[in-house]
Amino acid sequence: MTWTRLAASLLLLAACAPLADQRADRIEARNPPGGQMLRVGDALIHAEVSGQGPDVVLIHGASGNTRDMAALADRLDERYRVIRFDRPGQGYSTDLGDAGNSPLVQADYLRAAARQLGVRDPVVLGHSYGGAVAMAWALIEPDTRGVVLVSGAVLPWEGGLDRLYTLAATPVGEATIEPLASAFLPDAALDLIVDDLFAPNLVPDDYAADIGAELVRSRTLRERGISAENALETQQAAATSARAQVARLEAVLEQKQLLAPFAGVIGIAQIEVGDYVTPGTIVATLQNLDSMQVDFSVPEQDITTVKVGMPVTASTEVGDLSVKGKIIAIEPRVDPGSRLVAVRAEVENTDRALLPGQFMRVTVELPPEDGIIALPQTAVTSNLYGDSIYVVRQEGEALKVEQVFVQTGRRAYGNVEITGGIDAGDQVVIAGQNRLSSGAAVAIDNSVTPEATAD
Repeated sequence: MTWTRLAASLLLLAACAPLADQRADRIEARNPPGGQMLRVGDALIHAEVSGQGPDVVLIHGASGNTRDMAALADRLDERYRVIRFDRPGQGYSTDLGDAGNSPLVQADYLRAAARQLGVRDPVVLGHSYGGAVAMAWALIEPDTRGVVLVSGAVLPWEGGLDRLYTLAATPVGEATIEPLASAFLPDAALDLIVDDLFAPNLVPDDYAADIGAELVRSRTLRERGISAENALETQQAAATSARAQVARLEAVLEQKQLLAPFAGVIGIAQIEVGDYVTPGTIVATLQNLDSMQVDFSVPEQDITTVKVGMPVTASTEVGDLSVKGKIIAIEPRVDPGSRLVAVRAEVENTDRALLPGQFMRVTVELPPEDGIIALPQTAVTSNLYGDSIYVVRQEGEALKVEQVFVQTGRRAYGNVEITGGIDAGDQVVIAGQNRLSSGAAVAIDNSVTPEATAD
């Protein structure tokens, strides 16, 4: 009885090979390769190329093929030349045997195929097991522009395998369980597996067809059967893909609503109900009225006296509103046309009385200066020889005037700064000097002194 059962098992296993080949032929007939075959040594590497621009290489995960990356390629090939490869032993690329399980070996073959396509300085993206291949690519190719890992298998997996996968990973399991499952497992079982991967969510429409699940099974049938490690990675990759699909749909939903980037006051709507809105369409303006910025300019000769943090006072043109603030930025260049320097101040707007676009008059509060001599501009006489004033000197019992040439500085509010020529305490004629000459006797009459115009 025992020998009979053993003989039946051997006959059943012997029948698996032709059944697997027949099933693989049917699957591959329904799923022809969509790209080109590149010869690397004794192997053929299947590649699909789309788009124009900088090179981006996409490497699929465990038990996958180029179709895994089709949707991503469609989104990238508007700006990049996208190259999708079937990893060795997957899709339509040649199986390299046990040596081909190494990410370094697979990366070497894919790099050789990429060179045939003229790939230069690519960004390499790898998903799941393809992430390990992408890392291997970057390690041996110094001109790799960048590496993108999508759930990349680059760290140790501590989750372990269940009993069935553990048994299938043994030599006995490879020789019995895997060939039997590959030859006799019905297509409906594949649908159930996909349903379980997405549970409790629904499987996207045509998901299995889009990713070439049939073609994955064909490769399994052609080789040795269902790999326990690959099946686990495939389930993990499918779960990641499902989460990415949910994230994509959530992102689409977020694009259906407008969210203000900050709190403020909304303006008049620029669109009407029923208008077709495209990216870049102005819906309405949003203004933050709590804090306002005022831009103004100062002459280049005064820029050394203006510093960040200095207090300013901004007033409206009619003077009905005045607010305080401080300088927050100074342009580090002089405008070659106007010889002015741009300055920005931030002012308070707690009652929201200021509105963007208003014209303001800005006064910078400079620190107090000691020892400054300032005279009314009426005291200074200008001619071809320079600026001069009349200084009253005591000569015996009489008062006489002396014409003194001076150096002037800043002018403001009807006053002029005297930087040289007289000393503090000198008496200066500020009115009636047009009838004077140097050495003339004078009498002081301060009853007609002009009213001061500045502090």
